[in-house]
Amino acid sequence: MLNLRKSTVSRLVSNLERQGWIVCARNGKDGRARDVRLTTQGEQISADLAVARQAKMAGVLAKIPVERRAAVMDSLQTLIEAIHESDE
Repeated sequence: MLNLRKSTVSRLVSNLERQGWIVCARNGKDGRARDVRLTTQGEQISADLAVARQAKMAGVLAKIPVERRAAVMDSLQTLIEAIHESDE
């Protein structure tokens, strides 16, 4: 879905594990697969990032004149739908 190479994903997972944000374990049903879950620290980082992302987007939205916000949001929805359709 993200069009990432396996080597890129492996490197990202290794980095996250080294940081202590995730733990990995072999999948019990498929030896080729790994189960990945957030640690407590990873959950906190994820929550902090979500708050920061929401604050950033609220700041961006606040810069759009009130009378144009609905049109911008409608355009973004159209863009999202087009992206999803192109992935099918």
